Amino acid sequence: MKLPSLVFISSLLFLIHPLQSQEFTVYSNGLIYHDTTITQLRYIVDSLNLKYKQCDLDKVYMSKAQAKGHYLTLHGKHLKEAKADMDAGMSFEDFIKKHKASSTAQNLLITYEVGENYEGEKRLQYYTLPKFRRMEVEDFGPKHLNPERNSWVYVYYKKNEYSGPSITALYFETAFSSAPIKEDYARLMQYVDCMVDTNELIMDENAKTEGYDGQRPKEVAAFLDYVYKETNRPESEEYDEEYDEEYYQEYRKWDSLHVVVLDSHLSKQQEFKEKLIAAVNHIEDKQLVSGTMEFYVARYHSKKVALNMARRRRVVGMCSMDSSPRYHALKIALLSAETVSWETFLRAHLNIMNDKFERASDGSYAWRQRETYIKELEVLDFNVSALLLGTILEAENLPENHYYGSVRRIGRSLTEAGNTDVVEEEIHKLMRDPELDLYNRLKMYYLFQNYTYYHEGEAFEMKKSKLEEGIASFPDYIALQLEEELKED
Repeated sequence: MKLPSLVFISSLLFLIHPLQSQEFTVYSNGLIYHDTTITQLRYIVDSLNLKYKQCDLDKVYMSKAQAKGHYLTLHGKHLKEAKADMDAGMSFEDFIKKHKASSTAQNLLITYEVGENYEGEKRLQYYTLPKFRRMEVEDFGPKHLNPERNSWVYVYYKKNEYSGPSITALYFETAFSSAPIKEDYARLMQYVDCMVDTNELIMDENAKTEGYDGQRPKEVAAFLDYVYKETNRPESEEYDEEYDEEYYQEYRKWDSLHVVVLDSHLSKQQEFKEKLIAAVNHIEDKQLVSGTMEFYVARYHSKKVALNMARRRRVVGMCSMDSSPRYHALKIALLSAETVSWETFLRAHLNIMNDKFERASDGSYAWRQRETYIKELEVLDFNVSALLLGTILEAENLPENHYYGSVRRIGRSLTEAGNTDVVEEEIHKLMRDPELDLYNRLKMYYLFQNYTYYHEGEAFEMKKSKLEEGIASFPDYIALQLEEELKED
């Protein structure tokens, strides 16, 4: 079989490939979702907004447990004596007079989280603000979860091949406390849980990373080999190794044009249908993953089946510049939208907005090349500011799968909001409100700081001035540290 003429193919390309953006394909409506898809999603959002109005508005959200204290690290010969002084409850002031700390950070807000490491082992992690410090405890009990006022919690690290023995410690001036969150702000978190299904995650619980693509079951190999042969897919062995670029140019041409052959007649052939069904049945029976097959299954068999396949396949970026996890999330978002699977759509889209993926690293040089896609939510008649602010606020009793956003990424997203003045004032109000717990106020401060960062010139100076107003509203011991941070920036 010969490929159709390039003249014929080029006349169809616009129908296959809409306008291109910097990162993802953009349709003529300026969005990464087609008008038909947007219409389907709007219908769901209308229903969810009605559902939210009927939500349990009596639920009380409690702030995360938080305390005031100090952090320090110790190295050297007298760690045994230091441990004894901590166990005896020596005051922080007396302790730092007696023992020379390697580093200290004083007058901090302390909170904690209990989670699991990659081996499924429980860990307790303390976090401090404004100076961010972290301390992980492996074996923990009541005294760690609820340390008394004027007490120590520490971790002793034995000598290893890289460093000598050391201690990391927290001194608690106050015990942990929690309080009900003001109703107006609690509703923001509740809006998130109403819109983002907490009973469903994007990835299947048994999702796995795709293995070597060459190790295909015979049913899958039979289908792909048939498609490749009938569409004249170039083989690398036919090209001189010194001219790899020639092969890649031919491959890119085939990759963009072979769909025309499939759409126009090959997909209508009985042999194509039989081989595809055989491959799909084997994949579903064995719960296999195949990024290559997802495309063909979605286009020529079932978008629902393709969505299930995509949710079984975990994509991990090799480095911060690797966008493959983002493309995979977009595929899931598109398939979810087209199959009206809201439970996975919004979570996948928010992951793209928050750049929330598994990577070897996430360097700052990659951030600006990734768009925020906030306008895709705004056209769906969301209360977008409530949704995004609700993903930043935290409470002690949120559902297990509540969606948490990135302060840095949401800060940037909000600069592109259609109602930036309203959103800006709302963040500023949250940051300054003494009725909101200190931890959430600090999160709002850092959200506003990131929002400010993405402005320039006069706009930057105006927002920086509002940031300074916010700092003045904090307790003195916090305000002084925020002022120092702002000067350093």
